[in-house]
Amino acid sequence: MSRENYLPVELIKTSSRGGVARSTASTPEACQKVAGGRQAKRGRPPETTPKDRCTPEGCQWHHAAESIWHPCRDANIHLDGNPGSPALRLATRGYLLARLRRALKPGSNLKFAILSIFIALVSFACSRTPKPTPDVVVVDRPALTLDPNDRAWNDIPEHVAQLLLQDMVDPRLMEPSTAVVHVQAMTDGKDIAFRLSWDDATMNDMPGPAKFTDACAVQFPQKAAPDLPAPQMGEMGRQVEIAFWRANWQAVVDGRGDTIKDLQPNASVDHYPFEAQSLQPGSPEQKEMQQRYSPARATGNTMAGPRERPVECLIAGGPGTLTPDLTLQANGKGKYEKGKWAVVISRPLPEVLRAAPRSQAAFAVWEGSHREVGSRKMRTGWVPVVREQKKS
Repeated sequence: MSRENYLPVELIKTSSRGGVARSTASTPEACQKVAGGRQAKRGRPPETTPKDRCTPEGCQWHHAAESIWHPCRDANIHLDGNPGSPALRLATRGYLLARLRRALKPGSNLKFAILSIFIALVSFACSRTPKPTPDVVVVDRPALTLDPNDRAWNDIPEHVAQLLLQDMVDPRLMEPSTAVVHVQAMTDGKDIAFRLSWDDATMNDMPGPAKFTDACAVQFPQKAAPDLPAPQMGEMGRQVEIAFWRANWQAVVDGRGDTIKDLQPNASVDHYPFEAQSLQPGSPEQKEMQQRYSPARATGNTMAGPRERPVECLIAGGPGTLTPDLTLQANGKGKYEKGKWAVVISRPLPEVLRAAPRSQAAFAVWEGSHREVGSRKMRTGWVPVVREQKKS
């Protein structure tokens, strides 16, 4: 990317006397130099200095009230690749407390003290991250949400599940892609909703020849038993239930059309018999003709759509035995933002969690840009899932 694509950045600092100092930088290097210099002068830990905040849309670095960064937007600048990392939160708290103590000293500007307190409180609120847990903790809620950005997820414990190569069954995945998936869960006693989030540099939601879409899945044992079936899609006589979300299904649900023209705008179509003017749109004759020229749908294959939900329930008794489970209805919603997928999958509360407060689940992620499809995926083994016990 050329240097000319970067917009000037303005660094703003409010002095203890209420004055405002400004400086500008028009390149990534200059942006980092000015921001880093400011940080060094203020005694802020060097690890929290942003490294890549200059973008083609302009540098996002913004200081107000003695270098306290912009709440909600910059409170989650991260050290280890994970927003809101513990190391960053510790540095943030220490820095803000030091600034507050200085602001509240006798003789300090009252307006600045109030502004500092306000920004500190908002920064703490916006940078809250879910508490990590060794198990997937299912929290009781009066109502579930399908929105992965809903604030209801903010205080739900988060389990970070390590993903493994699926290298046991052909076709195998031999090169790793997605490293971890972050899992949260809530239930209203009837259904259960999982929020899965993972890093993905590219969004892949377009079907077609040699195209692969992003996807994820949640798997449960179908029946409660003393021991578990194999996590690789169960075993014969010991089936598993799978709720499967795909990015291309989400795109259709979100409004993208399902025709050749929608998927391939530059394609040229001579004629489809079911579009003949002699056929009344929506008539039985027109629907019959349309079905005749859609062989997958004529045989009951709904993988290509059109779809009303981006999630499908499946059942399996081992690799190669996957079939739709028409007895379950699942739903969900996925959003891709800033190199990360966040997907909510909701399904009826499984029998294994109705029978006992503790069970196991498995998770899988497909990265389309890595040509992952079918058994070529990153997956977990069985992960403990625990329903939160209500306090009496």
